[in-house]
Amino acid sequence: MHLGAVPGDPVTPADEADVKLVLQLTDVRRRSGLADYAGEVRARLATRITDRDNPPSASGPAYGTVSDTPVGFTVPCTATASTSVGATCAATTTVDAIAPGAIKERLRTVWQLGQIEVFDGGPDDDADTTPNTLFAAQGLFVP
Repeated sequence: MHLGAVPGDPVTPADEADVKLVLQLTDVRRRSGLADYAGEVRARLATRITDRDNPPSASGPAYGTVSDTPVGFTVPCTATASTSVGATCAATTTVDAIAPGAIKERLRTVWQLGQIEVFDGGPDDDADTTPNTLFAAQGLFVP
C-alpha cells in the first residue's frame, strides 16, 4: 500500500487536502487449486491521529489524539488470461472518500501508522461480509 499526502491550496477557501491510498497486489490465487482469485480483498491500516481539530481550551489551542482507528477500503480483484500468473487486485482512493471530512486543511495532523493488513473475501469472495481471513500483512519477505 502506498500513502501520499495531497496538499490543499491555501489560496482557495475549499478544503482540498487529503491522503491518497493505493493498493496493488499481483499474482493473487486461491489456496485450493491455485486458480486466479477474482473476488474482493479488504485493505486495513491501523492509525493513531493527533491533530489541531479540537475545541480550544482556556490555555490556548487544543491538540487531540484519537484512539487507534482502522482505515480500510475494499479492493476488487480481476483474473488474468494467463495460466501462469494469478489475478491482480488494485484500487486507488482517498481518506476523505472513505471518511468525508477526516482530513482538514490548515490543521496540522500527525499520523502514527500501524501494520497494513489485507483480508480475503471469505467463502463468498465478498470482503464486506464475514468470516474473512488475513491474506497478506506488511513485512519483509526473504525467499
